[in-house]
Amino acid sequence: MKLVSINKLCLLFFLLIIFGCTAIASAANPSTKISKSKQKKADTYFIQGNNLLQQGLKDDAILNYTKAIETNPAHQDAYFNRAVVYDSLGRNDEAIADFSKVIELNPEASDAYINRAIIYEQKGMIDEAVLDFGRIIELRPDFAEIYYKRGIIYYSKNKYDLAIPDFSKTIELQPGLADAYNSRGYAYFATSQFDLSIADFNKALEIDPTYDKVYYGRGIAYFGMQNYESAIPDLTKTIEKDPRSANAYLIRGQAYMGKSDYDSAISDFTKVLEINPKSCEAYYGRGTAYSNKQDVESAISDFTKALAINPIYPKACVYLGDYYNQLNQLESAIAAYTKAIELDPKNCKTYVFRSVVYWKSKEYQKALDDVEKAKGLGETIDSSFLDILVRDSQKKEEVSPPPKKEEKGPPSPKKEGKSPPPKN
Repeated sequence: MKLVSINKLCLLFFLLIIFGCTAIASAANPSTKISKSKQKKADTYFIQGNNLLQQGLKDDAILNYTKAIETNPAHQDAYFNRAVVYDSLGRNDEAIADFSKVIELNPEASDAYINRAIIYEQKGMIDEAVLDFGRIIELRPDFAEIYYKRGIIYYSKNKYDLAIPDFSKTIELQPGLADAYNSRGYAYFATSQFDLSIADFNKALEIDPTYDKVYYGRGIAYFGMQNYESAIPDLTKTIEKDPRSANAYLIRGQAYMGKSDYDSAISDFTKVLEINPKSCEAYYGRGTAYSNKQDVESAISDFTKALAINPIYPKACVYLGDYYNQLNQLESAIAAYTKAIELDPKNCKTYVFRSVVYWKSKEYQKALDDVEKAKGLGETIDSSFLDILVRDSQKKEEVSPPPKKEEKGPPSPKKEGKSPPPKN
């Protein structure tokens, strides 16, 4: 899912205008550690740096900000503006160092925290970004955009219980922000609170009827509620807006499956594979649709392709086992079920399926072992099948010839020489 974030560039220049231009008017805060003449000289360098920056001469602006800092090491505004320019040039580490210096000089400089947090996030230093956003909230508790930004980070880290309160606070402070309702809707969806999710998506559309990114979120929420009739139109609108949305085709295909519209499902899964030929979910979905149409050959082909892409896909193994069983290819069925059990050893039903194939193969003890395993995992075994299995097992014992007595022959001579090399 793609969530809307604060535009970093706009925010940085917005802060430059607030912070930097204020500084141009009043220059740096006076410092008791330098003379008035040095302070004035530092302010002159600072103002020259701003003028050069307005002309787009960023390197020259940095030189003048640096001279201002050398003249007055406590010149907060020079550090701040130099940090902004560094960041605009992609020199993030230097920008962080300068914003950190501003914070050192003024621990309540919320603008420096904001910019440093955004750079931390850009560099993937998420924990550091969250700490800075927390400090900003302490300093500016009514700053809606920061709650929103932190909520986005929490969402990206799957910390939905933290993301939802931040989105809610954003909405409280800025109730007309459709992005906040949309983002909270996704967070509610991720926690299976589908009713609340749909309500938020509806609110986002109420605020902005052109907010078409809502349709995908609301569609998957309806799908989560198994309301396929409502899910399909929303996902269709998503596809109309973005015909390359493989996810929208995939979920709509699954919704068609829920309606037993297997032809439409096959069409959607096929479209997913045109967009992304490596989608094992699409192969699995289409294979399931084929199976419901009794097209066993096509189903096996798709399940096999799903497993070729993702060998650890237990559901595909189970379906393969089912269809090999139907085709009476018992060895292949046992192999498929065995693979499924290796991938998901707690799935009691797979043991039952394999026990049936073992029974058909007249491997009664293995069938009984699987039944016991399934029962141990909580599965209730059909009593009639269990009776048949026990009966057939006993019959085999009755007709089995007694084992021959082992005749001892002369001991095999020991082979001398080197052992053969291990086989590759």
